Amino acid sequence: MTGDNHHNTVNMHGGTGNTGISYTSREAAPVSAAGLEEAVRELTRLLTELRDGVPDASARTIDDALPAIAAPEADPQTRRNAVAAIAGVAAIAGDLGAPVFALAQQILQMLGG
Repeated sequence: MTGDNHHNTVNMHGGTGNTGISYTSREAAPVSAAGLEEAVRELTRLLTELRDGVPDASARTIDDALPAIAAPEADPQTRRNAVAAIAGVAAIAGDLGAPVFALAQQILQMLGG
């Protein structure tokens, strides 16, 4: 797909308290490094809480992703991939993972992905 604008839609069926997310534009507002790092600190805190409530395989994914997420000097693509992996774990975790999923999506937008 070419061009700057993409249309993404997420539909969730079943469960409780689900909210669909519709992104109609991928144009990101400028993000300060401080804003990104603050969001990453909050994500790290939330992941620590989430880790205790997920199966071992998901906990290993969190453990593997945390160093790349938390390191400001990490390669941007590596950091995006780690945040995306965490978003997947959070999505599977249901209500417990909802805050992590929402913040991971925000961080992915900040990272341009």
